[in-house]
Amino acid sequence: MVAFAYTVAFEGVEARLVEVQCAVTAGVPGFAIVGLPDKAVSEARERVRTALTGMAIALPSRRITVNLSPADLPKEGSHFDLPIALALLAALEIVPKDVVEDTVALVDQDSGEIIVKQYDDGGVYEGTFKNGLQHGRGTYRLPNGYEYTGEWIEGEIRGQGIARYPNGSVYEGEFALGKPEGRGKITFADGGTYEGECVGGQITGTAAPTRASGTTGASRARAGRSMPMA
Repeated sequence: MVAFAYTVAFEGVEARLVEVQCAVTAGVPGFAIVGLPDKAVSEARERVRTALTGMAIALPSRRITVNLSPADLPKEGSHFDLPIALALLAALEIVPKDVVEDTVALVDQDSGEIIVKQYDDGGVYEGTFKNGLQHGRGTYRLPNGYEYTGEWIEGEIRGQGIARYPNGSVYEGEFALGKPEGRGKITFADGGTYEGECVGGQITGTAAPTRASGTTGASRARAGRSMPMA
C-alpha cells in the first residue's frame, strides 16, 4: 500500500514542494523516514505514532517507510508531522487517497512556530502568525532593502520595533499602521540622530536633533519632516 501527501521545505526564503511518499509493506515491523530529514523530522515517527494511538488507531505489524522527495533537499522542522500522518493514514486506507494527494499540508500557523512566508511583491516575513495573519513578533524584508523587526498585531506592524530603510537610516521605537508612531529614535545614514515624537511617519516633536559629531543642534527639529519610507 502506497500513498502520497505534499508539504513544503524552506531553502532560504524559497518554499519548495516536497512529496511525502508512504509505503506500508511486508517485512520486519518498523517505521523509517528517509530523504535527508533532520532530527526533528526523524522524531516525527514517534509523535505520529503517539497521535494515532490517541485516536485509537493501531499501526499494523508491517514495514512503514516514509520517503521525502526530492531526496537531496534537507528537510527541517516539526511541520512535517502532519503530511507524514496524512500519507500514512491514506496508505492504511483510513482516509481517501485522492483527498490527501490533492492537499498541501502545512503547520497550524497559530501554533507559535516561526513560519517563513514569501509574498507576491517579493517581501518575506519570518515570524509567528494568528488566524493566518502576522501576529506576535516577526521580521519583514523587501527586495529594496527595507527591513522591519518587531511586534505585529493581526497583520499590522504595531508596537515596538526597529525599521532599517534603503537609504541607510534606522528607526527604533513605536509603530502603528506600519509607520513610526509615538516615541522613537532615528539614526540617519550620516550618523546624525533624532529622538522624539513621530505621527504618521513624520517627525512632529520638539526634541533636539544630534549631529554626527555628537553635538546637539542649536535649533529644534522641524515639525513635519518625513521619515524615510520603505
